[in-house]
Amino acid sequence: MRINLFALLLCAGLGFLSCNNTTKAPASDVPVPKLIVNKGDDPKDNFGLPSDFFSKTWMQSPDENDKFKGKVFRPEGFRTLKPMRYRTTIKFNEDKTCEYLKLMPNDAHEMQSALWAYNKNKQLRVYESGESGREVVYNWVVKRVNSNILILELTE
Repeated sequence: MRINLFALLLCAGLGFLSCNNTTKAPASDVPVPKLIVNKGDDPKDNFGLPSDFFSKTWMQSPDENDKFKGKVFRPEGFRTLKPMRYRTTIKFNEDKTCEYLKLMPNDAHEMQSALWAYNKNKQLRVYESGESGREVVYNWVVKRVNSNILILELTE
């Protein structure tokens, strides 16, 4: 009986360790694909996005979606953000790279490197490289942006 209990605890412990083994490279080490631009779009042009849009972590604020009729994001640390288990989080850089919080299959969350593109039609896309090439993670239209709020509309 004592041996069976020991064997059971050993197997359970090894199973727990193997489930929590995350040897994935940090997001900064993941290669980012080259940005492919649509004809007529200038990859260096931000088409009027304000400078305080960049290098800021934007966090989803779903409580405000109905009020503003869109998907509302606020800067990290904004006073009205209520605690949530998971919220869409993204940080845009001026060099067309970004990081977004990815919900993993095991319910973990980690920042993932990606690229973003914005065009004159106010369409904002976030791309991730995958086995099949460049995949669209998010496809939005920017309705409003300033230093305290980013309102997006989902497109198909």
